Amino acid sequence: MTKLIYGIASVAEQRARSLAIADGTRKRDEDEPTVWFPSLNAMTRIISNGNMAMLTTTPNEPERREQSDLNKIIITPNST
Repeated sequence: MTKLIYGIASVAEQRARSLAIADGTRKRDEDEPTVWFPSLNAMTRIISNGNMAMLTTTPNEPERREQSDLNKIIITPNST
């Protein structure tokens, strides 16, 4: 089962966080979100039934997942 942890933060906050991590002044914690959205509305548009297949595909997994696998994803909210 894949666990997707998402966060809600403004684009400016996301950018500052990413730059601090890239600069080495901040480290990403293991329990921090892996996916960020600027608003709850933006998240609901992306995490729809039609887009879940896109979110579950990674470069290391070129094979297509079955629809039943998509139902096993846990979405956990996390905002900072």
